[in-house]
Amino acid sequence: MHGYHMFELSDDEMKRLSAEVRERHGQFLTFARFADVVLSLFEDIPGLECLPDTAANPLLHQLWTIYHDEGHYQEVRTRIRCDH
Repeated sequence: MHGYHMFELSDDEMKRLSAEVRERHGQFLTFARFADVVLSLFEDIPGLECLPDTAANPLLHQLWTIYHDEGHYQEVRTRIRCDH
């Protein structure tokens, strides 16, 4: 590992990036499609545009967890609101 820790994103940055994916593409992407979308977004983020797979994969999985969990939370909240 060559010190790719400099490519880490803060919790807030990761939440914002996940929210952006959800807003642009919805909350029901497969992991493969999600990864494609995020990697294309990385190309526009200084320092992440040339990120090697070994450093990108952990970020993708962390972002996927946030995307999936917050999407599920929003779906449940919407369902609860509609049930009342």
